[in-house]
Amino acid sequence: MWSACLVLSEHKFNGSAESLFENLPQSLIKNTGDWHKWYNETEPEYCILPEEFENILKEKDYRLSVFLKSLLIRSLRKDRLKIACLKLIKETLNISCFEKESNAMENT
Repeated sequence: MWSACLVLSEHKFNGSAESLFENLPQSLIKNTGDWHKWYNETEPEYCILPEEFENILKEKDYRLSVFLKSLLIRSLRKDRLKIACLKLIKETLNISCFEKESNAMENT
């Protein structure tokens, strides 16, 4: 998990000079309580992130913020990645046909 967070913190999106998640490792250490609360949520893909990262996502287009949040979930909660990806597909493409598959995957 830690190595995935480090990789995400170093990734520069779309040729940007800095990473959107460059402060992730420091935030995980500094705001342990907030991250611990988010991590222990049963459905973190629907929960508000610790303040600094929630603010980063609010600055982005909604569809982009869903994608970026799925990257955080990939790094911190791999067990929820399938659900986060289905949410990403459903919300960015406006496809409702995934509801049956999403419900079935949540039950597995």
